[in-house]
Amino acid sequence: MITLSIDTSVSLSVALFKENQCLKEITEEKAHVVSEKCATTVQALLNEFSIQTIDLIVLNVGPGSFTGLRVGLSFVLGLAFGKATKLISMNALEILLHTQPTETVALLESKRDEVYYSENGTQLEAYLKTNLSEKNFENKSVVVHRIGDLATYLPNVHFIEKPLTATALFFASETKRTEADYTDPNDLDAVYIKSFAGSK
Repeated sequence: MITLSIDTSVSLSVALFKENQCLKEITEEKAHVVSEKCATTVQALLNEFSIQTIDLIVLNVGPGSFTGLRVGLSFVLGLAFGKATKLISMNALEILLHTQPTETVALLESKRDEVYYSENGTQLEAYLKTNLSEKNFENKSVVVHRIGDLATYLPNVHFIEKPLTATALFFASETKRTEADYTDPNDLDAVYIKSFAGSK
């Protein structure tokens, strides 16, 4: 099985897998290149390994960069509809929490001085950074894409830094792949800040 894993939530990260083996991952750290290079990066990767058919696409649907998520979503939908390719979607906090102990919570920074918070990857909340101290982090580790200034707001918390990449996304999707828990392209949507209208 050939799987294309795409994460455009914070930067451009694309990986190609044959079964569970990563053939190659390409990551562009600068967020602004997502719209410019997403399609060409994927095509270059497919050409390099002479791949004609993709069996499965795995996509990070956010939260993350509004522009990046839209680009990734549009590109993947084009592939899924055009070639009838199976699709699995995962949110960023599910990815962060993959393989972490049960007492770990996930935080993901927004550009609005907010953070997304989740204990299980399915129920997501948003908090202002200044209100994070209201949450109980006692005896919990916090997994993040990047620590940034979160240590300033939570000085006594143990942080685990886990970059959001296409490879991390692929391995986090293991259960969904095993159970054939595919996403209907008609239901595919990105997770935006609008989903957190009740930010605290």
